[in-house]
Amino acid sequence: MIYEESADEARQFAQAALEAMAKATVPPNPANFRTWYEYASKRNPALTRAMDDLVKQGAAFDDATCLDLFERFFGAARNELVVNEVSRSVHQNLTVIHDMASDANGGAARYNAVLRQVHEELKSGGDIAESAIERAATETAEMVKLSQEVGARLTESIEEIVRLRSDLEAVRRESMTDSVTGLPNRNYFDLALVDAVQQATARREDLSLMVIEIDDFKGFTQARGAGTGDQMLALVGRVLKENLKDTDIATRYGPQEFAVLLPKAKLSNAITIGHVLREALKRKKLVKKNTGEEIGRITVSIGAAGHNLGDAQVAIVRRGELALASAKGDGGNRIVSQDSLDTVVEVRR
Repeated sequence: MIYEESADEARQFAQAALEAMAKATVPPNPANFRTWYEYASKRNPALTRAMDDLVKQGAAFDDATCLDLFERFFGAARNELVVNEVSRSVHQNLTVIHDMASDANGGAARYNAVLRQVHEELKSGGDIAESAIERAATETAEMVKLSQEVGARLTESIEEIVRLRSDLEAVRRESMTDSVTGLPNRNYFDLALVDAVQQATARREDLSLMVIEIDDFKGFTQARGAGTGDQMLALVGRVLKENLKDTDIATRYGPQEFAVLLPKAKLSNAITIGHVLREALKRKKLVKKNTGEEIGRITVSIGAAGHNLGDAQVAIVRRGELALASAKGDGGNRIVSQDSLDTVVEVRR
């Protein structure tokens, strides 16, 4: 992550973070400091909302809560060590391959020199011919042995690199996937948004966004527990997958928020899709597995926005979040379009 604040701003944010951590009796370890520094700087809107909500609820920032915040918003960071280790191993294997190639080239050059010498000796004839042939046979056997050794070591190194590449891909997938819903996470959304806006701009195509929030999710989890809340999140994830096209991009955007990018979709299409999703979720029942008791139904608020040519990438997100706030302010369980807002955000490049 790139931090663009000045040295004075960084000191102010750091001081504010340490003071807030002391007030909340949070240990100032590196993971916690990163969470609270980002909170103090307000650079991560989703993290800011999540922590503001915890503060309003008077929640205790115990070890479990702090770890959950770090994993949720900076989980990709824990994979950096794995990535670095994989990169180091790949470098080592490439060095081995380079050394093997050098050994093979040296052996081939020596073998070529011996064969030239034997050739000259054979042309001279006489008693030297037998010893020359014997030396050629010995060098040939050594060259065959060297080639076999190089081939075996090369095969091992290539197999190791393939395995490491597979490990690296697994780490990359994990860093971009939300473990509760199985959907891509906020990190993936940020990258996908860049690509989607670039493609929509280059091809002059439509692009729409839905920002979705589960209504009263915090109240539900407080009453039923975090485990039941995870079941609700997973159910929403499944409904999104079942009702969206393969080209649509559904992600977990925040603690109880989801974001869906709809390439080539007009805003009117996004609104229609939003109604379909909202009704599909309303029909779902949350049931206790052990008793069959119905414990609730899911309603969501949705903000829909469209990309305008020339806008910065953040503009469509801001419009979607404003529309979502309007939907929640009107009582929830509804979809609001950016066209319904009094103020439409336009951020130009």
